[in-house]
Amino acid sequence: MKHSSTLAALLLSASMAMAQPLLTSLPSKQDAKPAPQLEDRAAKPNPGAFPLLECLNGLVRGDTAGAEKACSAALMLDAREHDAYTLRGYAYLIDHRFELAEADFQAALRLKPGDHGDRAGYAQSLSGQGRFQEAVAQYRKAVVLAPDRAPYWNGLCWARAGTGQQLGQALRECNRALSLQPGVAAPLNSRGLVYLRLKKFDRSIADYTASLQAGPLQASARFGRGLARLYAGEAAKGSADIAEARRLDAEIDRLFGLMGVLPSQCLQTQIGCPPGFPANGSRGSTYFVAKSGQ
Repeated sequence: MKHSSTLAALLLSASMAMAQPLLTSLPSKQDAKPAPQLEDRAAKPNPGAFPLLECLNGLVRGDTAGAEKACSAALMLDAREHDAYTLRGYAYLIDHRFELAEADFQAALRLKPGDHGDRAGYAQSLSGQGRFQEAVAQYRKAVVLAPDRAPYWNGLCWARAGTGQQLGQALRECNRALSLQPGVAAPLNSRGLVYLRLKKFDRSIADYTASLQAGPLQASARFGRGLARLYAGEAAKGSADIAEARRLDAEIDRLFGLMGVLPSQCLQTQIGCPPGFPANGSRGSTYFVAKSGQ
C-alpha cells in the first residue's frame, strides 16, 4: 500500500497540532484526518487486503480499537505486511500507547528502512515516552529523508526542546517548520516551548497565543502560556490558563514535568514552582511510559 507514508504524514501532522508527545500530544479520535483509499491490488490477490482496508478505515473514523484489531488480523495472515505495522503504530500513537507504537514502527522499519513516515512515527513514539534525545536522532533521519515535511521539523523542534539542550537549533527547526506551513498551530506551540525554556517570556506568550488562535484545544499550549505568564508577572492570567489546560487534560502537569520544564519537587511538594503556580493533586500520567494493557 504505497499510500501509507502519506497517511502517516497526515496523522503525524494532526498529532503535532495537539503537541505532546506527540506528540508529542496526539489528536483526539474526532480529529483524525481523511486518508487516501487503498490502491487496487486485483492484479495479485492479497488475503490481507480486506483487514488492511478495515484498519485504514478505522483510523479515518477515529476507531483506534477497530483499527488495531484489523491490522493485527492482517499481520496474522502475513507477518511481513509492512503497512499493517505502520497503521497499527499510528493507532497506538493516537491512544498514547507509546511502547507498542515503538515496537510496530521498528518492525516496519526492518521491512522498509528508508520509509520516512515510519521513521517519524518511531521518533514520535520515543518522544511520547520522554526519550527526547533518542527522538531527536530519529527525527533528524526523517528530515533528511523528507526535508519538505513540516511535521517532521516540528517534531524535531519539540523533541529537542524536550531535552532542554541546543535550544538555538530547536528554534531554527521550528522556524523551518513554519516556513513550510506558516501559521500552523503545532510549530507555534513548539516554538512557544523553546522561548519558554530560553526565558523569553513575551515571545513565548505571543507564540502560544498564536498557536491557540489556530487550534484552541491544545492543553500543552494553554499550560505553556500559563507558565510564561506566571514568570512574566501575570499571575491571574497565568493561573487561568493553567486551570483551563488542566480542564482539557487533567495530567498536563506531568508532561511538563517529564520535559523538566517543571521540577519534580514542584509536582510533588510545590517547592520550586513558578511564582503563583496553582496546586494540582493529579497523580500519574499517560505521558510517562504507557502500559501495554492501556
